[in-house]
Amino acid sequence: MDDFELRPGHPPELTGGPGEPWLVKAAIPFLNQHLDGRWRGLEWGGGSSAPWYLNRLSSLITIEHDRDWYDRLRSHLFGAKRFEILKRDDPASWQLLWLPATETGDVHYRGSNGRFYKQYVCSAALHGTYQFIAIDGRARCACLALAASLLYTPKRLGGGLVVLDNSERDEYQEAIRDCIPPEWQRHDFHNGEWQTTAWRVPPGWQKEA
Repeated sequence: MDDFELRPGHPPELTGGPGEPWLVKAAIPFLNQHLDGRWRGLEWGGGSSAPWYLNRLSSLITIEHDRDWYDRLRSHLFGAKRFEILKRDDPASWQLLWLPATETGDVHYRGSNGRFYKQYVCSAALHGTYQFIAIDGRARCACLALAASLLYTPKRLGGGLVVLDNSERDEYQEAIRDCIPPEWQRHDFHNGEWQTTAWRVPPGWQKEA
């Protein structure tokens, strides 16, 4: 069985199936409908989502904090099964970055485990702007706070999307309230245990400096 086909403890009726993102299942067809093959993508926290997104975007940057998971994901996408899971042979279209936590740091970047993820969060800004951002890793409030400044949706590309998994958690509500612009259109997807939220970003969006 492929390392990324199943998520232990999550029944298939609740989350994405084999080869899909580990989000609330109802969010998958929504993303499939709205992702655009011209868009640049960023995800904090990868897995089966990486090839799924990459097959629907022009390029993708995946940021991971865990070295073992980084190694497994890298082997998965660049190993023997590469041609089975990707619809193209374009290594430059995917970048996988390993950026570990530190034991001390700025409280703004502190994760729920008490470690700090400033490099993990801020390195995304070194690679340009995006039309799609998925937040499903560590320090999600800090990632969400940065997301608006990383999005650039010229009208010719038809807008963008931001996705936050586990958006029902109490610790994310202040960041959602403070960081999401009112003109972004919110869509919530529930499965009875947790929630995935997607925001549609209008064409022509670029945060003022």
